[in-house]
Amino acid sequence: MSKVISIQEIIDWCDKQVAEGKEITLCWEGGGDSGWVYFEVDGEQAEGEEIEALVNMMYNELDYGSWAGEFSANGRADYDPATKCFEGVDYYSEDDWTDTTFENPFAFYIPSTYGFDSIEYNIEGSFEDDFRVEVTFNIINGFITPELRELENEISDALKEKITEELEDKDANYFGTHELAERHEMKIEKGAVIFEIPSIHYSVYNTDEQGVTIDLKERLENETHDE
Repeated sequence: MSKVISIQEIIDWCDKQVAEGKEITLCWEGGGDSGWVYFEVDGEQAEGEEIEALVNMMYNELDYGSWAGEFSANGRADYDPATKCFEGVDYYSEDDWTDTTFENPFAFYIPSTYGFDSIEYNIEGSFEDDFRVEVTFNIINGFITPELRELENEISDALKEKITEELEDKDANYFGTHELAERHEMKIEKGAVIFEIPSIHYSVYNTDEQGVTIDLKERLENETHDE
């Protein structure tokens, strides 16, 4: 049976690390069904009896359980030998899906002589990590011509440029759009079929900052009181 380490032993160990010029930190990150708390000494992950006890304290303090849910959390708490506390901030974020209506709807003019039945478009990925835009012409009876293939790329590039321009100041996070536009529902003007997208569905991160403290001095007083 392993020995239960005392709060005083943990404090003594933490103070010794600082006295030796080391920076000690409790760190955490996770969400979406996985997450963990870990310990760093001078920026490098470390293990040990005292560290295991501190990590368990932080798990209990954060109270994320199995980290299940559509959220993201991360943070760090540094040790202060004067207060005998690990103090930091937990950054908790959730996705909030919304729509943005373009000031000028995206409109691409396709020659009416080009045969197609519908246009399928996918917008996926993170706004910050080069999201993907794919546009595909669908034909029920017939073949996609080289001209339509070239047009698919042109529309994809133009749509991506439009989205980037519209959302650069709106804290966009993630796209997950898959839509189908039927030709018979599109406007026709001056010999062209107009493929329009008036708005885009996307997510933004709503972040809440919460202070987190592991007060070893208070825990020592409680431990002594309970004896």
